[in-house]
Amino acid sequence: MLSNIYLHYVLDLWFSRVVQPHCQGEAYYFRFADDFVACFQYRQEAQYFRDVLSGRLEQFRLSLAEEKTRCLEFGRFARENARRCGEKPQEFTFLGFTHYCGKTKKGYFKVKRRTSRKKLGTSLRAFSDWARRARHKMTKGEMPRRSKAPSS
Repeated sequence: MLSNIYLHYVLDLWFSRVVQPHCQGEAYYFRFADDFVACFQYRQEAQYFRDVLSGRLEQFRLSLAEEKTRCLEFGRFARENARRCGEKPQEFTFLGFTHYCGKTKKGYFKVKRRTSRKKLGTSLRAFSDWARRARHKMTKGEMPRRSKAPSS
């Protein structure tokens, strides 16, 4: 709870009052607990944010997790630009979902999401463990009725 309040002042207000007003294009920021995603219309603004972010966090004796930090092209034109270079469009994982560039049925850009591979694997392993343990304690008809999410 306290870290949430702390980051509200360190990041949330700083982004909305300092970073966003200085951007030429659109800029968005999403945070949940200590994880966040910042989105910028222009690459140079994203690079500038990344550069000043480290300094901002150091002022409050915080640091950036470099292994989780990256700058990637994502959005309406990312798919076409990646295909032009012979690559796949980039995607990212945030809050257990992998976000990727997609299209609607009418062909418009849409951010699409799927459960991240890591979270799905964890859930499947938990279910398999539960089924293995329950197999010896329940009848075959009982197992499907009790197969809700394992709690223990």
